[in-house]
Amino acid sequence: MHEGHRERLTTKLLEGSTLLSDHEILEILLFYSIPRKNTNELAHRLLDNFGSLKNCFYADPYALQAIEGVGHKTASFIVTLGEIFRRVEDDKHPFPTIFSYDSCKQNLIDSFKHFNEEKFVAFFLNKSGEIILRKIFSSHSNNMVNIDMSELITGVLAKRPNSVVICHNHLSGNAHPSLSDDKATEKIYTALRLNNIALDDHIIVAGDKTYSYKASDKLKSIVEKITILLY
Repeated sequence: MHEGHRERLTTKLLEGSTLLSDHEILEILLFYSIPRKNTNELAHRLLDNFGSLKNCFYADPYALQAIEGVGHKTASFIVTLGEIFRRVEDDKHPFPTIFSYDSCKQNLIDSFKHFNEEKFVAFFLNKSGEIILRKIFSSHSNNMVNIDMSELITGVLAKRPNSVVICHNHLSGNAHPSLSDDKATEKIYTALRLNNIALDDHIIVAGDKTYSYKASDKLKSIVEKITILLY
């Protein structure tokens, strides 16, 4: 029964993908991670929970696995597809080789617009300010940035950048930093400094708005405060 239904759907896809509804497209994709079960109900559950195909593919892995019928394998499959879509989109607007707030502002806006939860992104820079790595972390939250410091420090120790720029998004549309953003910046600055790595900036993106700790001199105040505490 399932095989006949799957064959009819894939035939419909090949005859014209625009003939398929969102849940049918998602149902077909789920064939490849769930080979022996009916995926129609799960496709509907995912769309009901996340609201759109886009939101499904950019959903947090933990949120995906909270849906009945989504195991580790299926969550990994959906997240991988979302990452492919994001990278293809990023290729249309590649970041400049040298990172600066002004030159990368629009790229950051374009990158974060795909996410329906807060994300934390770290740019590792060499002595010339060139981007040697861009790493994305999930906050596992819809309303606050929650940085895994051990994961960040493991990354910087492996790459040994000269400096790091951190960025995260606000879903509220307000790019102004919160008290928790300030505390997170202090925490990251301290951890990086103890490893002889500079925090070059912390940028917040909210829709088409951005805020730079460096450009606003807020980073300078944090540096002065931590320096007093450390010495």
